[in-house]
Amino acid sequence: MLLHKLLKTIYKILYIIVIIIIFSILEHCSLHTYWDRKTNNVLKLLSLDTKEYFHPLIYNIKKEFYLHKINIINNKHNNIVILKIYDINEKINTISVFNNGNNTEKEYTITLVADIIFPNGKKYKINLQTSRNIFVNIKSYLYTYNEQSYIQQEIYDELAIKLIEKIFFIYNNQ
Repeated sequence: MLLHKLLKTIYKILYIIVIIIIFSILEHCSLHTYWDRKTNNVLKLLSLDTKEYFHPLIYNIKKEFYLHKINIINNKHNNIVILKIYDINEKINTISVFNNGNNTEKEYTITLVADIIFPNGKKYKINLQTSRNIFVNIKSYLYTYNEQSYIQQEIYDELAIKLIEKIFFIYNNQ
């Protein structure tokens, strides 16, 4: 009887130790810690210069800056990193046609051309491109339109994340 209680107590202690180890591993491998490590090199202020200030992609870029704790200011001083966006190009190309023209496969592509200008005068060119394939059925146009807007938003999100990663890479290696 005493041996049974002793084994039960040992199992409880081992169970608690295993739970503590699992929680500590999960806590230390979180995404938040990864981004904190990645953005540790003090990029806190940035000036955004673009002609298309109200484009949905610009909104997503601002959202990513906010998530990474980077403040956007409007004045262009010589001591601040400037992100100058020249062109946002969106294309829809028809790749193939099926079933006598009722179904088509289209490729939706967004290209971003920008420069990042550092206070010391160095300028780095950034060219990013993201694309997705969409299958369009003429008979279900409303569904296709909703799917296309969802895919467009997904591409904007992906391109904004790619831009932030590229800026961090350039900033940390500059």
